[in-house]
Amino acid sequence: MMNINFLFIIVLGLYVWRISVAAKAGIIGEVGSLANICIISFLVADAVAIINTVLEKRWYGFLVCLIAFILVSIGRKVIRAIFGLLGTIAKAPILSNLNAFLGVLAGAAEVTIAVWALYTFMPNINELLPGNAIMAMVERNRFLTWLYENNHLNQLIEMAVGAVQSGIEGISSQTTI
Repeated sequence: MMNINFLFIIVLGLYVWRISVAAKAGIIGEVGSLANICIISFLVADAVAIINTVLEKRWYGFLVCLIAFILVSIGRKVIRAIFGLLGTIAKAPILSNLNAFLGVLAGAAEVTIAVWALYTFMPNINELLPGNAIMAMVERNRFLTWLYENNHLNQLIEMAVGAVQSGIEGISSQTTI
């Protein structure tokens, strides 16, 4: 019986998919899409805040959230216009190759960050699966192991958590004196 590493196949498929899509969209298309996702996420969260302020009859909060919603909606249109213009400029012969190449790098970076995020939450995921199945697949593949050992996202999160904890400890030590 063959020992197929499904995690490696999935990760490899994600790399192929995102790199091919990103090569077509280019770095400008990828960054534009990311900006759009972030803006829409903010607008959804702000819409929920608007609804909550109305339900709680906090009219000042409602007004602030509504103004933010309108300004961000206008800003989204401006940003989309700018990226549309940049996309047109990027179709120039030399720029189109550079745009596509940088898009490939962006696509590879997206998948790498997604895998790092999976690895960051691996202890919680492994509790759901018997025998640490995901970690076993990681250990059986050199590429997946390399990604696991070089998880810069996890390092960044650990640094941020450490900074927050030391800040909280600093504040609490000042209040106990």
